[in-house]
Amino acid sequence: MNMSLNIETLNETRQPSEAEPGTREVPLPTPSELRASLPVPAHMQARIRQHRDAIRRILNGEDPRTLVVVGPCSCLLYTSDAADE
Repeated sequence: MNMSLNIETLNETRQPSEAEPGTREVPLPTPSELRASLPVPAHMQARIRQHRDAIRRILNGEDPRTLVVVGPCSCLLYTSDAADE
């Protein structure tokens, strides 16, 4: 999925904030707005459903595998050297 959103777009749409003079805020889209603007193709919906079912089976003890959740990734890692640390 490719979102065409860049910093210039954000800067153009921001409005001054009363809480912080000189700053701008971008209202977050609602979940329904996101779903409408970023439709998920049917084949991806099926894949998501399969993954969720597999996770559910692991959490319910119906699957012997171990689920490992990693993240969130730091957006401050600009170099591979920093990532290695």
